[in-house]
Amino acid sequence: MVTVSIFDELPVPKAFLTGPLSLRRLIWHLVAGQMLQVTDELKVMSVFRQGEVSAAVCEPLLQVAELKTKLDAAESFPGTLEKELPQSQRESDRQQREEKEKESLNEELHELKRENKLLKEKNALANQKKQHFECEIKRLNKALQDALKMECSSSPEDCLGKSEVECSHEEMRTEMEVLKQQVQIYEEDFKKERSDRERLNQEKEELQQINQTSQTQLNRLNSQV
Repeated sequence: MVTVSIFDELPVPKAFLTGPLSLRRLIWHLVAGQMLQVTDELKVMSVFRQGEVSAAVCEPLLQVAELKTKLDAAESFPGTLEKELPQSQRESDRQQREEKEKESLNEELHELKRENKLLKEKNALANQKKQHFECEIKRLNKALQDALKMECSSSPEDCLGKSEVECSHEEMRTEMEVLKQQVQIYEEDFKKERSDRERLNQEKEELQQINQTSQTQLNRLNSQV
C-alpha cells in the first residue's frame, strides 16, 4: 500500500499515531503549527479517488490550500505598495519642484518688469533734460553771436573819448565770458546726460533679454504642468 506523506513528522500522542490517517490527526498537525503544502489540487483528488483519505479530510485540505494562496497574495501586497510608493513620491516631489521654480520665475519676471518700468521713466526724464539743454545751448549761442556782432559793428573812432561806450563794451565782454562758461557747463551736462541715457538703454536691452528668457522658461513650465 502506498503511503502519502502530507506533514513532517511531529511528536503526537499514541492515540493519533495508530490506525489510518484520520481527520483528528490532521487537526492535531494544524494545531501544532504545520502548514499544509498543497501545490496541485489534482493530487489531492487522486488520493481521494484511491480511497486513502475520506471526503471529510479532502474538503479541509482544499480550504487550507485556498487560504494559503490568499495568504501568500496578501503577504506580497505590501511589497508591491512599497515599490509603488517611491514612484508616487518622486512624482509628487517633481511637481513641487516645478511649482517652486514656476513661482521663482514669476517673481523674477515681476521684478524685471518693475525695473524695466523704472528705466523707461529715467529714460523719459533724460530725454526731457536733453531737450532742455539743447534749447538752452541754442539760446546762449545766439546771445553770444549777437554780442559778437554788436562788438564788431562798433568802430574804434566812435569809442574814443566816450567812457560810456567803453563801459558798455566792458560789460559786454564780461557777459560774453559768462555766456561762454554757461555754454561750457551746459555742454558738459549734456554729454553726461547722453552717457547716462546710453547706459540706461543698454541696461534696458539686457533686462528685455532676461525678461524674454524668463518668459520662455515660464511658458515651458506651464506646458509641463
